[in-house]
Amino acid sequence: MISRVRALWKNAFRRKQLDRDLDEELEAYMKLVEAEKLQEGMAPEEAYAYARRQTGGTDHVVQNVRDVRTGAWIERFVQDVRYGIRSLANNPTFSLVAVGTLALGIGANTAMFSLLDQVVLRLLPVRDPKQLVIVKEAGNHYGNSYGPNTMSWPMFEDLRDNNNVFSAMFCRFPTHVTIGYSDQTVQISAELVSSTYFQTLGVEAVLGRTISHDDDSIPDSAPVVVLSYSFWQSYFNGDRNMIGRTIALNGQAMTVIGVAQPGFDGVEMGEPAKIFVPIMMKTEMTPHSDGLKDRRRRLSWVTTYGRLRPGMNTEQAQASLQPLLHSILEMEVQQPEFIRSATAADREPFLRNRIELLPGSDNDLREYMSRPLWVLLALTAAVLLLACANLANLLLARATTREKEFAVRLAIGAGRARIVRQLLVESLLLSGSGAVVGLMLAYAADRILLRIYLPADAASEFAVSPIPDGRMLAFTLGAMLLTSLVFGLLPAMRASRTEITLALKDRSGAASTGGMSLRRLLVSIQMALSLLLLVGAGLFVRTLRNLEDVGPGFPTDHLLTFTTAPTLSGYSFADTKSYYDRLKVDLEAMPGVTSIAFSTMPVLRGYAWQNAIVGKDFEGTPIEQQPVLSQVDPNYFATLGIPVIAGRAFSAQDVAPTDYAVVNESFAREYFPGRNPLGQRFGLVSDSESVPPKTEVIGVIPDRKYRDLKETPPPQAYFPYLAVSNVRGMTVYVRTQGDPRQFEDALRERMHRFDPHVPAVDLQTVNEQIGFSLRTERLVASLSAVFGCFAMVLAVIGLYGVMAYTVLRRTREIGIRIALGALRSNVIAMIMCDVLLLIGSGLAAGVTLALVLVNLIRSQLYGLNARDPLTFISSAIILALAAGFAGFIPAVRASGVDPTIALRQE
Repeated sequence: MISRVRALWKNAFRRKQLDRDLDEELEAYMKLVEAEKLQEGMAPEEAYAYARRQTGGTDHVVQNVRDVRTGAWIERFVQDVRYGIRSLANNPTFSLVAVGTLALGIGANTAMFSLLDQVVLRLLPVRDPKQLVIVKEAGNHYGNSYGPNTMSWPMFEDLRDNNNVFSAMFCRFPTHVTIGYSDQTVQISAELVSSTYFQTLGVEAVLGRTISHDDDSIPDSAPVVVLSYSFWQSYFNGDRNMIGRTIALNGQAMTVIGVAQPGFDGVEMGEPAKIFVPIMMKTEMTPHSDGLKDRRRRLSWVTTYGRLRPGMNTEQAQASLQPLLHSILEMEVQQPEFIRSATAADREPFLRNRIELLPGSDNDLREYMSRPLWVLLALTAAVLLLACANLANLLLARATTREKEFAVRLAIGAGRARIVRQLLVESLLLSGSGAVVGLMLAYAADRILLRIYLPADAASEFAVSPIPDGRMLAFTLGAMLLTSLVFGLLPAMRASRTEITLALKDRSGAASTGGMSLRRLLVSIQMALSLLLLVGAGLFVRTLRNLEDVGPGFPTDHLLTFTTAPTLSGYSFADTKSYYDRLKVDLEAMPGVTSIAFSTMPVLRGYAWQNAIVGKDFEGTPIEQQPVLSQVDPNYFATLGIPVIAGRAFSAQDVAPTDYAVVNESFAREYFPGRNPLGQRFGLVSDSESVPPKTEVIGVIPDRKYRDLKETPPPQAYFPYLAVSNVRGMTVYVRTQGDPRQFEDALRERMHRFDPHVPAVDLQTVNEQIGFSLRTERLVASLSAVFGCFAMVLAVIGLYGVMAYTVLRRTREIGIRIALGALRSNVIAMIMCDVLLLIGSGLAAGVTLALVLVNLIRSQLYGLNARDPLTFISSAIILALAAGFAGFIPAVRASGVDPTIALRQE
């Protein structure tokens, strides 16, 4: 089949040479027949005529041979392409408008699909990613947790050693480490992984080897590290001699044993891992931490993955794992640690915990970006559909001007299918040109979006690329073919039904009303889609405005923030406390700095330390949401500008571990309803020791946002930051007198002078941090506003074109009305009635469509109802006014028609 197509294609491009050969063969054959008849005594004229009759006519034979030799469809297609190019070149204004409109529509869709594909749809670059699952213990977790999909190390071991549904399992723990090499000290992301990590994923080493069982069998015994390919290229300049070399991680000497294959940066998109370390080295990579050695069963910190056995699906695996989990939980509730800290009310829901298996490619970024990107793709699809409707209208108008051409072609024998094919080829040329330009626009748009969406220092590390790949090109090709059919088929079918007699008479107004009705229908569709996009844009823009107006609950205009972790550079707990004391004094001495504050948890970064609590001053029944906790210094509330509305803030004397707490109003309402919270006591749930409810509430602050601006403020409790023995990393807040951005360079330099081995990470203003936290809402709001305006412009242009064409077709009628005494106002009113009818039908359809579809974006809104009347009414008014003005222009032109000239034209 391939060889036949190749031969046909080759013959099609060697047509001139083959035609000459064919002519020579026919000429030789005819001379041979003629010579035979001459020998038989036939007259020369009769012999020549006989030879002609024998061949059936030269032209007929040539055409039949061509059809067999090259395939008629190829030649006709080439003819259609050539004619289509000439036809579009003869009308450059129409062609440029059509290509530009399609380029914007296809480019926007391609750009959104590229982001959606890479962030949401694409699976991990590992072997057979569909068989990889995340193993999650769901239900009433009782204890400490590092994240929603984590479990304890002993639980991982129990599942790994006793399951019969996985061919292999591994676990991982993401963290940050400091690396010192070639006089550079920076903080990078790392993954602590079990020995089966690379083997289960099917990831090979491009240099050296990956982590083996021997590297991960005994705690603290194998100080080895595997580099990611991108980190090896950027930080070590692709040095192939790195294998066997020693580098310093957290001040510990680690030997590089390998470089992972290109394209693999861990399993967490948005947080690419630079290095991979055996999880048995956790003590060195997370200094002074707990985890592997104390083996607490309710300390959940590892994310567990499994590869399903062949033939095993997710539902079967979950059902098979549930009895195993139940037996593990039954054992745990008999442990002294659980009995000591849990109540009978805690035991029953704990035993109802279950195993859930999630797709292995799931991650926080995918979950966070999935709905916004689907919404944006839907908006761009609506814009493309609207552009197709607009172009279909333009092609209908263009087909009307070509009625005489089509009538002539039909009259001399062209079939209606031939007309349809010719017009579809022209549509394909337009959509192909639009797709090429749209692909370039998509590349530029993705680069701009990534630059806006990501901070400058993260853009180069993000796993999303604007460079087109095979899937993006396939999507663009599909969009091109679909659009060519959507906007080209109806005009082509309409043109093929041209009435030959009426068209050849060249009478104004001779065209049937069917084309006009179709164009009016397309305008109503455009109006409906435009209103839908305007309503969506209004809802998203107002959501962004509401989030910006509500704010975090404290003044942010003069705040800088960064994180620092001395323990990652080899500091002991005692040295870390001393480091923070000295750092506070040093930073407060900077000119223009008014106050300094420390906190173990940053605000508005999506992080939370949550823990169940118990107490003697309230009913300790389990609640749906555990409170969020943090350790802060005495200046924290004053530096952030958070007032203490009852009691007091911490003082330098509040240094006893968890003896004192400041809570927010939600915490007070939740745990001490109807009572004065000051003086009340509570304790933290722990399975390693009995913690009596001795923490006294000494102050109350107003509710404020904690993780993000969309959340309802959760119950919050704060403790003195140096009251615990294991002080680690801190988020530092610096309040300045002037513009905080002017202090960034000086603060970075001062931190380097203070200790060059402890870097200041993520140094930025709090306003920049808040702005980055709203990046998705700002992206959706800005793009939806652009799409809405573009849609409105297309709808207005479409309505203007239809009404201008209507006036042109009704010139004789309008002239007669004016000749009989109709006033200009009567003519304007007549035309405007048609305009208002189109606008009204489009708005009615658009409102109905919007009322149905806005429920799909309800979860993306904040501070307003999805069917907000103000947004619907204002969007309808804006669109109606713009469309009304577009229709008023042809109406005014119609009122100025000279009846004498109009009637003479007929």
